[in-house]
Amino acid sequence: GFFTLLLLANLIITNTIFANRQLLYLKHSVGNISRNIFYLFDIVTLYNIYLYQII
Repeated sequence: GFFTLLLLANLIITNTIFANRQLLYLKHSVGNISRNIFYLFDIVTLYNIYLYQII
């Protein structure tokens, strides 16, 4: 519903800010690793939202 859209918008905004900060400060392989971990958490969060929608 609307709450899910709000959460998705928040995730997108957070991702954009995080990615921009990475471009500015973390231009090394460590940055890439941390970004991948961040996206993994994102996928888990989206999966949890999906489960709650079913319930």
